[in-house]
Amino acid sequence: MEQIELEVAGMTCGSCVIRVNRGLWGVPGVKDVEVDLVHGLAQVRTDDAAAVRPVLLKAMADAGYPSRERAEGAARTEPATSEPAR
Repeated sequence: MEQIELEVAGMTCGSCVIRVNRGLWGVPGVKDVEVDLVHGLAQVRTDDAAAVRPVLLKAMADAGYPSRERAEGAARTEPATSEPAR
């Protein structure tokens, strides 16, 4: 099984996570989906990443959450805080 990790723009709440999940699960060939609101990421597992990848990106754009594939090996960053720097 192959994994595709997407950076998902515009997710701000639990309802967004539900919409992203629905959009990703609607793509034929998707076997598993995990959405991380805090980091703005979605992980999708499939047996055929090459065929599914462009359809995932279109599904996210159609759902109102422009996405791009996350670079392999890119480190996760901590979310920005609202506290001022000292």
